[in-house]
Amino acid sequence: IDFETGECRRTNQDDVIAYGATIRAEYRRSLDPLGNKNLKGYASYSFSDGRIGFSGVTNTTDDFYLFQSAQHTLKAGVHLQIKRFGIDVRAIARTGSYTTDVFNQTKGKGFVLVNAFANYRIIESDKKEFTLDVFVRVRNALDQRYYNTPVAAIPVFEFSPQDPVRIGGGITVGFFKKR
Repeated sequence: IDFETGECRRTNQDDVIAYGATIRAEYRRSLDPLGNKNLKGYASYSFSDGRIGFSGVTNTTDDFYLFQSAQHTLKAGVHLQIKRFGIDVRAIARTGSYTTDVFNQTKGKGFVLVNAFANYRIIESDKKEFTLDVFVRVRNALDQRYYNTPVAAIPVFEFSPQDPVRIGGGITVGFFKKR
């Protein structure tokens, strides 16, 4: 909104400075010569920072932090496969991110999430044309109460609550075409 004329129009009059980097490491190892036992792991760290200048909108020279962007994010995971059984454990740790409207900014709390997935192959046909697996998935295994910033900052919903621990399971059926 142009406060002088009252007109609503899109303009690119503000300055945004954003910078960051991500570093990632992966590890893979076969634990036996037949390849029936495998271990995979990864870890990554991301840094993101910057400022947004809303000088024409807020009538201030103060810059805002980037919103909906955690400054520090750490991710790690491990996958272990032993014959027909596999398990994955993954974690993510994030510092708080900002929500904003045209007049103020609020920073949410950081959080740590742990998710786990286990899979067991019950049936695998001799020619590998058909498989039947059962699985269990646990999301937010530590039952963390955390909040994300919503797309639009509405005063009533400044931060959006996320799901508590969630456990699910199922069956996966695979059909494979011969080549």
